[in-house]
Amino acid sequence: LNSPENFLHRLYMGRMLHRVDRIVAVSESVKRDIIKHCNIYSDKVDVVYSGVAKRFTEPVSEETMEEVGTRYNLPARYILGVGAQIERRNMLKVIKILPLIDHEMHYVIVGRATAYTARLQRAAAELGVGDRVHFIHDAREEDMPAIYHRATMLINISKYEGFASSLAEALTTGTPCI
Repeated sequence: LNSPENFLHRLYMGRMLHRVDRIVAVSESVKRDIIKHCNIYSDKVDVVYSGVAKRFTEPVSEETMEEVGTRYNLPARYILGVGAQIERRNMLKVIKILPLIDHEMHYVIVGRATAYTARLQRAAAELGVGDRVHFIHDAREEDMPAIYHRATMLINISKYEGFASSLAEALTTGTPCI
């Protein structure tokens, strides 16, 4: 809500939010932003946390993990990043640490490509880790539990996130998170 590119969206949403009886926010952070940026009274906003899809609670077979690994050409060891490739997600910081860590560790980013993706690809190439950064833009939802299970860890160091569903999904699958 607070980025300059969202000004018109904020303006429109602010006007719309004043017309409704109740507002549901996915976190206390989002509630504070709505109150601050849209000038809404706090008693009009309720927080209801997002849940995690049942598929993340179910065991994933070795066979499924192998199939998913083959389908997406996943490396043996990887740090996982999930979400649209946008600047506030801070994925560039993870790419910058790759030259400093075990050269067998890769970085797999699953999510929608944006104009920022080219910047991530350039940085990876310039740092000499282009072969260790993998972009998956077409992952099927049913494959995500296996992608999380195969990951060494999930890193989400977003500058701003209303509710990071990827953290909840990773924790549900038992994947360590930073």
